[in-house]
Amino acid sequence: MINLATPILSTRSLGTLYTAQGLGDRIHLISVAHQVSLILNSRVSLHLCLNHLGRNKRDSFEEILTIFNNPQLSLKFHELSFSSDQPWFDYLNSHEISPSAIAYPDHPGWLERTSGIDVPKFLRKRHLIQPKCQNHAINTPENFIVSQWDGSGSARKINESVTTIILDNYKKLGLQNIIVGGKAEVNELRNCLACIGELISKSKFYVGIDSGFMHYALQIKKYEDIHIYNSYRNYWSHHLLRAREVGVRVNPYVIPQSILGSIYVHFRYDSVILAKTFHGLKLGVKKLLKWS
Repeated sequence: MINLATPILSTRSLGTLYTAQGLGDRIHLISVAHQVSLILNSRVSLHLCLNHLGRNKRDSFEEILTIFNNPQLSLKFHELSFSSDQPWFDYLNSHEISPSAIAYPDHPGWLERTSGIDVPKFLRKRHLIQPKCQNHAINTPENFIVSQWDGSGSARKINESVTTIILDNYKKLGLQNIIVGGKAEVNELRNCLACIGELISKSKFYVGIDSGFMHYALQIKKYEDIHIYNSYRNYWSHHLLRAREVGVRVNPYVIPQSILGSIYVHFRYDSVILAKTFHGLKLGVKKLLKWS
């Protein structure tokens, strides 16, 4: 049995709790546990505390787990809150649960753990899932893409006029566009993960931004059939940087692949030394202002 302990603190924002706030966080965590269980042929429990279970997140985790349909995978909910990782690990150990931390050494946050399960190596080649909705029937055209553009993070969104140009390129390929998420035309494609997953699996391409459904598509489609768009002026998550490395097509239409833009993204979002320097200066300025 492998016990994955969901982190308590953000690795990219000092003193900020990690709460699995977005759908993408929850899909990603279960994807990690799924991959670890299959690659290591082991039972895996994903451990979550109250920090990660606010509002409807408990139901969301359970819905996602059902879609993955992995009998070796389970969720363990703990009815306590924690303010840092060590008390959380101490608590698990006191209940005879040997926790494994989750780490991302390929694109580390400036507060990244130096030890734990090396998550990226389990995500290079995925065991794809095939979601199937048992409750709804969705009619689809013969050739289509699935797209989503309304992610919760404003720093990852694409201007609507640019989105229109992007989608016109797929239309020229004879592909109709079916929108999922908040702007979908029918309720099932806004709220039913099984329906959305089935649709993604049947589509020619999944197209969109760095959002929850990108994480979903990564577990459903071949990497080369996922097209993600982001401006170099936007935020670039370690998930998107990793997706680009493994074969996801980033900005295949419209947004130019700029060498200077790539260099900027690397130093702004993928340099631990620069991030530590930036945050150190930021904290120093705050202290000076407080003392003055």
